[in-house]
Amino acid sequence: MNEFVTRSTRAVSRQSGSGEHPPNAPDDRLRSGPELSVRRHWSAAAAAAVMMLLMLVPMLPLLPTPAHALGGGSTHTGRYEYGIAPVWMGSYRLDDGRIAWCAFDPDLFAPTASDYTYGDWQQESSFVSGNGVDLTGEPLERAAYILATWGDTEDEFTARAVYRALHHHTGVGFALPAGERLTADTAELADRLWQEAGRFGGPHTLADPRLTSQHGGQQVAADLETPRGRSGEAMPGEAVASITGPGVWEQTGTNTLSFDADGSHRILATGTGEITVKVARAVPSTHLLVAHPTQTGAQRIVASAENVPISAQSRVGVVDRFQPEADTTAQTWHHDGSRADETPKLGAPLVDTLHVRTSRDTSWLPYVDGSGQIPATFTVDWYYSPRPLPRSPKPPAEAEHFDRVQAVATGPGDLVVSSKRVIDRSGWFYPVVSFRVADQPEHLRGRFVSDFSADFHAEREQTVIPWQPSVVTQASEIVDGQVTDLIAVSGNDPAAELTVVSELWMSREPAHAEGLTDAPADAERLATVSTTVIGNQTVSTAPVDVPWSRFKGEEVWPNLYWVEHIDRSPSTERWQGRHLLPHETITLTRPTATTKTAEHLVAGEQATDTATVSGTIPTSNGSETVHTELTFSLYRFDDSTDGGAQPVCLAPMWTQPKPIAVTKPGDYVSDPVTIEVPGTYGFRHHLSTTVTRTSDAGAGASGESDAHEQARTTMLHEGECGADGETVVAVSAPVPAVDGEAAPPAEHIAPAAATEIALAATGVPAPVIWVAAGVSMLVLGAGIVLRRRLL
Repeated sequence: MNEFVTRSTRAVSRQSGSGEHPPNAPDDRLRSGPELSVRRHWSAAAAAAVMMLLMLVPMLPLLPTPAHALGGGSTHTGRYEYGIAPVWMGSYRLDDGRIAWCAFDPDLFAPTASDYTYGDWQQESSFVSGNGVDLTGEPLERAAYILATWGDTEDEFTARAVYRALHHHTGVGFALPAGERLTADTAELADRLWQEAGRFGGPHTLADPRLTSQHGGQQVAADLETPRGRSGEAMPGEAVASITGPGVWEQTGTNTLSFDADGSHRILATGTGEITVKVARAVPSTHLLVAHPTQTGAQRIVASAENVPISAQSRVGVVDRFQPEADTTAQTWHHDGSRADETPKLGAPLVDTLHVRTSRDTSWLPYVDGSGQIPATFTVDWYYSPRPLPRSPKPPAEAEHFDRVQAVATGPGDLVVSSKRVIDRSGWFYPVVSFRVADQPEHLRGRFVSDFSADFHAEREQTVIPWQPSVVTQASEIVDGQVTDLIAVSGNDPAAELTVVSELWMSREPAHAEGLTDAPADAERLATVSTTVIGNQTVSTAPVDVPWSRFKGEEVWPNLYWVEHIDRSPSTERWQGRHLLPHETITLTRPTATTKTAEHLVAGEQATDTATVSGTIPTSNGSETVHTELTFSLYRFDDSTDGGAQPVCLAPMWTQPKPIAVTKPGDYVSDPVTIEVPGTYGFRHHLSTTVTRTSDAGAGASGESDAHEQARTTMLHEGECGADGETVVAVSAPVPAVDGEAAPPAEHIAPAAATEIALAATGVPAPVIWVAAGVSMLVLGAGIVLRRRLL
């Protein structure tokens, strides 16, 4: 930068006298700025001033009046003044009071060399001096730091050190040797300024505050740092940390805090919400603020004290109160399956698990003294209803209050609570959990936000105590080839619709007094019938066809029995019946018959046979057409009439013309048959059943319909040839005697048979004759007795 001399525009009040120090002249009392004190000798300074004046005197006529941008007189501490001749050291005070410096153009005219004017200030981060030195990068940033930090100093010594640093250390150099000499005494300070600019100059960084929530957000630890310069060292000077939001600094009780070193500070929450902590200060800029002349040939000027703000901030949530909440999981019975230990029982308490938490925007607060968590008291109310009730914000009027308990939580987690009152009925119980500030200790009520109550019948908040239905049944007799099950349901939910499943089984196992838990090994399930029951009712199942074809040919017929079960419903527990209970068992007996006929008759008379049929008589039903029939046959053994004939049943001499339909047990009489020839005869009966699958029988196991199967006849029972009661002896009718001829010899018959034959010969039925004979004997006896009494 050019050093030049101009006449002072200030009136000099007095001239320096011999031996008197000129104003601001260096002497033993003149000191540098606060960072460096240099003792300067008056003689050296005076000699330097005189030399500069002598060098610049020839230029005086050429200097114009000061530029408009400079203040009147343009005085500044960056000058050396001897007598009335000020020596400018490259800095000027502008009209607005701001100090400016020559902007590294040593070969151009100084701002005061003419009436120069300048444009607006411009930020420049890349700069080339007038003599071609590139100041881009670190040299420019250091120069900017020095100007911003010391460029507006009022201390002349420091100003000359600034001047030296800007020209010597940047490499631009001095225009005249006088500049080097006149600042030589500030070399040490200039060096230190340049070094400090390297340590604390830009670019600058500022770390975000590290905010750590403490005591559940009631306090925040804030780790704050001051800005860092180029070297990473903390810059000297104060920064200000400010809080936006519900919080104050513990040190100041306000939302601002000044600090000059890294450290940790505490924030106290004054409400609930989010706070922003912002650290800010001004730091020297990393650019030059340059003004360009509006005319050519003049030096540029650069402003001093150009600082820019730097800041960093972080956010954190704080609370001074919190909102306890909870939902519950009620121990309940599940109709789709429950473990035994999960199912509440009559006579036991209701059990509910509270899932304690806080609202989403708060956390559980501890005591700030570290003694533990702040307790919160919850209330659980149970309500009862015989019917399920929907979810609602409040318990409905029809819900009956059942019990209430309280539980204390000291943080999020689960609490298990039980009712004081035990379960005494089936139905629906609804726990409702609530939190009320009024239930808390008085000194803690200010730590809670508000009351809380869960919905009535919220999710998982229902306890079902199921009804336990049971079934008493009675198996019916076989009617029209079908059986039914009479069901009496008790213990059911009065409004519940249940399905009773009745299974018809077949087994040769006899009935058991207490029944069996499991089906016998040979048991076969024949049919399943579902019957709907509402509440407690007695109903009959739909009829089930007896499958006669399955066992009609077997010697021993099986038993049929019913067994029932009820699956779980939303309000009822399952129920399972037992196998082969006596009142549910139908005993099937293969039909048989016993027969009886007259033992003797007279040839030419008619004979009949009477069959007494017993057992289970197969009859038609919806799936099978059944014909159970009885026929009779008569066989001639031989001609004997003495009862000694041997039974021979090769070919019947007579067969029942039309089979007799058998529909139930009882006596069935054959058609009469006339025995013309004396001899010994024998009846035989034939009890059979014919089963035909009907068209609606459905498909068999193979998937093909057996509706067209041929009828299959099974002989259920046949009389034995010559069986007792089935043999009849026919004798010839007596031949009347002819006068003059001997009577024909009588047939030899057994005595008893002779009596019957004689009676038969009269043509009067034997029973009538026997009754008449008895009456005659009574009359005769009575006459004899009467006669004796008269005599």
